Amino acid sequence: IDYDLRLELAPRDVVARALDAEMKRLDTWCLYLDLTHLNPAEIETHFPTIFEKLKGVGIDIRYDWIPVVPAQHYCCGGVVTDLDGRTSLPGLFAAGEVARTGVHGANRLASNSLLEAMVFAQAAAAADTQSHSLTLDESPAPRCIAENDAVRLRKRLQQTMTEHVGIVRRNEGLAEAAATVAALLAEYDSLPEAPFSAYSRETRHLIQAAQTVITGSIACKTNVGLHYNADQA
Repeated sequence: IDYDLRLELAPRDVVARALDAEMKRLDTWCLYLDLTHLNPAEIETHFPTIFEKLKGVGIDIRYDWIPVVPAQHYCCGGVVTDLDGRTSLPGLFAAGEVARTGVHGANRLASNSLLEAMVFAQAAAAADTQSHSLTLDESPAPRCIAENDAVRLRKRLQQTMTEHVGIVRRNEGLAEAAATVAALLAEYDSLPEAPFSAYSRETRHLIQAAQTVITGSIACKTNVGLHYNADQA
């Protein structure tokens, strides 16, 4: 109630920022979700999947508090489409979580993404009645590096994105993240080549994806939905 009168029914971005603020205020790694005041039998009946999942790691949600942390949906609803799922790239259609059709608004709900997956996927399939000629990118695949180097770079990437490009962002942090990620990409490409490793190849893709997220965050001058820059509040 200190953050929003709607409590846990507030939009996901409001709840996420409230969790983030409390974790920073208390200097803790998590907060706790308490269901112990509810009927134990009803908890097991209404939440069977999470009940079994947490029971497997030693947490009985009927009697134990559940540690929770806010998570960022970095690419939620990002690709703009028309009502047939058509993007601006000829031959490319998008539907579901990745699409931005206008149905879900700035804060996606699970029921909305289900609607998009069912309705817009069908519309896209029906609309794609013509063959498309696409030019494949024949540039060399990214080099692979030793996995121990990839682990080190990925850990640094995760730390940077969590610290500066997470729930609450700031201009200075985004600039620092941009410089760090650019340095990580340059370091990756400068390291000796190693035999193929899916982990290493994925690490480079993650660095490139992070660059795209940071660039978009810097370019976005309006706080909307899951993007929140405290310097623009």
